[in-house]
Amino acid sequence: MPIFRIHLLHDEYFWFRKMMMKISLLCLFAVQFVAGFTNNALMSAVLSSALHMTTQEAETKDIKVGVIGCGRIGLVHLEAITKAPGVTPIIVSNPTVSKAEAAAKQFNVKKFTNDAMEVIEDPEVDAVWICSPSSFHADQIKAAAANNKHVFCEKPIATDLGETVEAINACNEAGIKLMIGLQRRFDQNFMRVRDAVQNKEVGDPIQVSESHLSVIYEIITFPF
Repeated sequence: MPIFRIHLLHDEYFWFRKMMMKISLLCLFAVQFVAGFTNNALMSAVLSSALHMTTQEAETKDIKVGVIGCGRIGLVHLEAITKAPGVTPIIVSNPTVSKAEAAAKQFNVKKFTNDAMEVIEDPEVDAVWICSPSSFHADQIKAAAANNKHVFCEKPIATDLGETVEAINACNEAGIKLMIGLQRRFDQNFMRVRDAVQNKEVGDPIQVSESHLSVIYEIITFPF
């Protein structure tokens, strides 16, 4: 039985546009995430004037954020956080402390460290942004929950199912918010593939693979 492949090809221009979209989406994620901490009166104000909301107009407590990881994705998140109203990054960490220092200087963050636990245990921090390597995510999520810190974590939650469940349970038991930065669900190309599958334009999917190097997305399906 033949196997068909669907390729969605992107040139460098569209790749650049996708990266800019990601930054914008992350900024929106940040606004949506911190909105969960505010009262109903603020939410009503935000919904009634979403296109004109500024930091001055949003009369609420400023959400203080700590960011773990100052690599490429950490800097993307820091940029988004600094553009979100009512949110202030106050401490950043990175094992290579010079990177943390550089990020703090670039985004006017007052504190930096090489220890992620200093971010999690900082008494001023309301929410922790986890942008560290994937193998550290679960432990850092659980540590944040133990310290009553809300969490925005880059995907994935963990590197295996057991740790994923433990991290989620820790947040539920502590009553803190956990959000995962999975922006691809809003990607136009991913949505197009999903629509093709749902509309039966292709057969039943048996495998989905993605290549970032060539920016090619592929679905392998059997025909009807």
